[in-house]
This record gives sequence, C-alpha cells and structure tokens, in this order.
Amino acid sequence: GLISVTHDGQELLMVKHGVDETRLLRNVGFDVPAPILSHYDFEGGTPFDVQRKTCTMLNMNSRAYVLNGMGTH
Repeated sequence: GLISVTHDGQELLMVKHGVDETRLLRNVGFDVPAPILSHYDFEGGTPFDVQRKTCTMLNMNSRAYVLNGMGTH
C-alpha cells in the first residue's frame, strides 16, 4: 500500500518507509533516506558516522563489500 491524502489542496501519496520502497523511490530519482537511520535503535548506542554509513550501505544494497579496517570509527 499506497494511501492518498489531500493536504493544502494538493493530492499526495503516502508510501511505507521500508527498504524495498526506498530502493524503488531512489531508482526513480527521489532522495529518500535509508529506513535504518530512523527505524533502528542501534541497541541504545550511538554509532560513529562511518558505522552509520556502512550500515546504510549494507541495508540498501543487495550486494556489497565492507573494506573498513578493524576498529574503524
């Protein structure tokens, strides 16, 4: 599902913010943030920026290599 809503006289579509939906919207040119950045709590910790980027890359791509060095932060 899509949900149609009207806001300020403009018809808008609401789309679930999931991995598949984000990939699809990115493929057609929309700049959509990765769902892992807003829906995952990282076990209560605060990851370093490179760790967030690595998690995002792994979450948004079907195949990937991680070449980060041990202890990267």
